[in-house]
Amino acid sequence: GAIEIIVRENNNAKTPVENVTVSVKGDNSTETQNLKTDADGKTGLSDQPVDKYTVILDTTTLPSKYKLTGDTDASQKKDVNANGTTTYIFEVEYKTGNLEVVVKDATTGEIIPNADVTLVHKDTNTETQVNTGSTGTVTKENVPVGEYEVKVDTVPTGYEKPQTIPGVTAEEGKTITAEVKLPKKESTNPEPEKGAIEIIVRENNNAKTPVE
Repeated sequence: GAIEIIVRENNNAKTPVENVTVSVKGDNSTETQNLKTDADGKTGLSDQPVDKYTVILDTTTLPSKYKLTGDTDASQKKDVNANGTTTYIFEVEYKTGNLEVVVKDATTGEIIPNADVTLVHKDTNTETQVNTGSTGTVTKENVPVGEYEVKVDTVPTGYEKPQTIPGVTAEEGKTITAEVKLPKKESTNPEPEKGAIEIIVRENNNAKTPVE
């Protein structure tokens, strides 16, 4: 029979994961065969004797951003029958961390409440919207690890969106802070017209004698 091994991400696209090492061993064999997944996240063996085969995924060879899903075992044992294909599927998901968003006045450093911010995960292009509320701070828990682009959607009255905002990288099991600094909006009021004031103190006579 044949053995097919698939390592993929647990998402709608079932994104394949390549270069992951798995070992294959039959109950009645003394030989362990080590295989590596290809660009399609697949590997396997053909023309194997009928037997029970254990496939073990080496989790140390997964990309660092991934872990096995909670219902996926690193070791799977199945029957391989004659003239058939037995498939072993290992599904992975992103490790997670927390991102804290803090919005401040770019000049004074004071906290600015009620700003709308979008976090864009660069790997998946997934967007997460948050509002900083009355405290000017919000924490988004259990977001996928990796780099994020930070965008400001709406700002409170008197401020404007910054031209650039530093990105932030979420790390497994940690809370990382994304600090957004908003510049104050420049005044658009026109300059008032100006005139002169002249003050004269003089005697009330024909000569209008000045008084100093």
